[in-house]
Formats: sequence, structure tokens, C-alpha cells
Amino acid sequence: MELKKVFLDTDVVINWLIKEAESVSGRELWKAPYAIVKLVESKTVLGMISLTTLMEIRYLLRRKKSYTNQQKEG
Repeated sequence: MELKKVFLDTDVVINWLIKEAESVSGRELWKAPYAIVKLVESKTVLGMISLTTLMEIRYLLRRKKSYTNQQKEG
């Protein structure tokens, strides 16, 4: 039987990587993406990601790191 395929977009991956929480309610937005990643790891589903998404993630994480460093210096 062929595995179901899921396409991971930038928001899903970023929410999971940085464990993002909603600013007002504090709701943890990363829990659903984490569950998806666990399904991919267990080979229950086949996860796919585009090169464009990988480049966006790289850009966003580098920008976030730079912003955090500026906060520490300021």
C-alpha cells in the first residue's frame, strides 16, 4: 500500500522548529506540526518539502538569530 504524502510548508516547519506559541493566548502552535513530523519519522506518511521552502526556512532562522543577537546587545 502506498503511503499518504504530506507537503510541509514553511509555517509548519518553522512552528515546529522554534516551538512557536500564540502571543495572546499562549496556545502552543508547534504541537500539530510536531505530530506531523513524528508521523513522517515513523514512516506512517511520506513527508515532502520544496527547495523554496528550505530556502525560506534558512532565511527566517538566520533573521531570527540576528534579531535575537541585536536584542542581547541593545
